[in-house]
Amino acid sequence: MLQTNNAWWNYYQNNKDAIREEVVETIVKMLSCGTRARGYHHHCCENPECKHSKNVTHSCSCRYCQTCGVKPTNDWIKNQLEILPNCEWQHITLTMPDTLWQVFKDFKLLNKLPKVAADIFNKIAKDRKAIRIGMFMAVHTFGRSLNWNVHLHISVTMGGINKKGQWKKIRFVKEVIMKMWRYAVIKLIRHKLKQSVIDDSFNKRWIIHFAEPTKNPKATIAYLGRYIRRPPISMSR
Repeated sequence: MLQTNNAWWNYYQNNKDAIREEVVETIVKMLSCGTRARGYHHHCCENPECKHSKNVTHSCSCRYCQTCGVKPTNDWIKNQLEILPNCEWQHITLTMPDTLWQVFKDFKLLNKLPKVAADIFNKIAKDRKAIRIGMFMAVHTFGRSLNWNVHLHISVTMGGINKKGQWKKIRFVKEVIMKMWRYAVIKLIRHKLKQSVIDDSFNKRWIIHFAEPTKNPKATIAYLGRYIRRPPISMSR
């Protein structure tokens, strides 16, 4: 796909000043995967009269590669299942208006979003139940059409441990999360926004998606594993 009609080379020539070095290095690895450019092992029969031989090219071992990325993804999912508690979990997606997406091309601000979200859930758990909950999340910066679209995928335990070591259940309310998330994000980036954009953002109802709770984290880990670990572009695309 990247080589069709010199797609990658043409894109690179037109945008090379804006492409990060890490991206170029990753694409080069992917394009060289399975070719002699990465080297190869030559296998032949021990019988000197046998002329049969085979060259096995080396892979790039890059997790973004469509071929090499599958095993690391499966290994990551397996490791998380051994770490995370076996209890009820809920998957929650936090979005924001598209007028704010471009602000988060500032990676210093983008990297602050997970803590902003975590503080919201921890505050609710502490204030309502005096418990410590568990969560893991992924910042997602693109949509299905691969456009820049900043949102968070969060998995949170539907309960936690209090100071006595007792397990207490908790259920989060969508409307409460939405208002706290909206306020926290605008507070984080208001120095980057015009007052008209701030007012418009506060007047909108931000979209928050709550998936049905699951009995354990397996389904959510597999779901997020596809976002966090697998190659961003499938071989079919």
